[in-house]
Amino acid sequence: MLSTAGGGRSATDVGQPYRAAAGSLAPNPDLFFLPEYDAVLRALVIETVREAGPLPLPALCRQLAVQHGWQRTGRRIVDRIRRSLQGVDVIEEDGVPFVWSARTSANRIPFRHSLNRDLREISRAEIAALYDAHAEQLDVSEDPIKDLARLAGVGRLSADARAYLDGCLRWRRTVT
Repeated sequence: MLSTAGGGRSATDVGQPYRAAAGSLAPNPDLFFLPEYDAVLRALVIETVREAGPLPLPALCRQLAVQHGWQRTGRRIVDRIRRSLQGVDVIEEDGVPFVWSARTSANRIPFRHSLNRDLREISRAEIAALYDAHAEQLDVSEDPIKDLARLAGVGRLSADARAYLDGCLRWRRTVT
């Protein structure tokens, strides 16, 4: 018998996502690599992306590893998660796979402030929308990339961050 935070389950319940008493999914590290955990992992991917997406695939893998109580995200974990992406969309952004909720990818989405994330974990669609919201001041700025970084909450603009924002702005000009 498999167990969850909300009670036991029989082998006939294996295909259904495990739910804790409050209704959220209950990750089970003991079952993570087993085929009968496929539906659970797919549901965890969908729920995590719905709450935190879009986000880069490596960030999704880290979040799912932490949900399962692991501190590291190894190749086997990443491979397992990659095989569980059927319910989401993966969109390449300059060679980085960003994971979106199914059928929600767009050229502009509202910028989400106060999230603890690295600048490179922000989709170019969010960066474009942030620029659009402040276009009047950024269009006349002496250093629009530096000012955009400040609007995004970046305290220190590294060369890498500047290059990323520059790429996002070049992409922004090509899409509507």
